[in-house]
Amino acid sequence: MVRHSRVNPPPRRKAEFIEPMECALVSELPEGSDWTYEVKFDGYRAIGVKTSSNPILYSRNHKSFNKRFPQIAEALKDLPADTVIDCRGSSIGRIR
Repeated sequence: MVRHSRVNPPPRRKAEFIEPMECALVSELPEGSDWTYEVKFDGYRAIGVKTSSNPILYSRNHKSFNKRFPQIAEALKDLPADTVIDCRGSSIGRIR
């Protein structure tokens, strides 16, 4: 007989800005089968915060990006309340 234990969900907390981790500079890239690499588009690191009120798209320095990336800020409205996402704003072409 298999017994299933109940796992308690993590405690709920208010959605708020979370300072992103910075990259570590290295003189040589790691090698081996445990490492994979992907193409990275240049852009702006952003933290999207959706509370029960208006969503805010923050820069990594806690400045509002809502005016710089209005389409992304608008899309945050579709997320559930109390959601925080880590994203990158990139553009092909000109940024106004």
